[in-house]
Amino acid sequence: MEESVSSIIKMYLTLFFIFAILSISAYMINLNQANDFKQYVNYQIERGGGLNSASMKKVNEYNQKYYRGKFKVTSLSGNAKMPFGEEVSYKITGNYEFFFITLPVQQINTNGTAVSLIR
Repeated sequence: MEESVSSIIKMYLTLFFIFAILSISAYMINLNQANDFKQYVNYQIERGGGLNSASMKKVNEYNQKYYRGKFKVTSLSGNAKMPFGEEVSYKITGNYEFFFITLPVQQINTNGTAVSLIR
């Protein structure tokens, strides 16, 4: 009787750890996606001269197409076109919900800066 209870407990613990590892792996994948998205935002800032309306439109389209609107970009340097060499600061936020484990929604925050390359 003790062996069967012990084996059932081991089975549940093993399943819990497997699901926990899967959830943590999915969270790390989302962090990687945030970094990929950050790289795209940097590229648009460099080509567009800042996070102006044209750059934001391209960023939002890319966000909807590849990430289903998961991320939100906020400019910390304003939305005007910046002169050559001006640094543009921004913040990317996104939410991630763990599956299999009931934890509160985790917010993914990434700060970034890029240099305007428009003359």
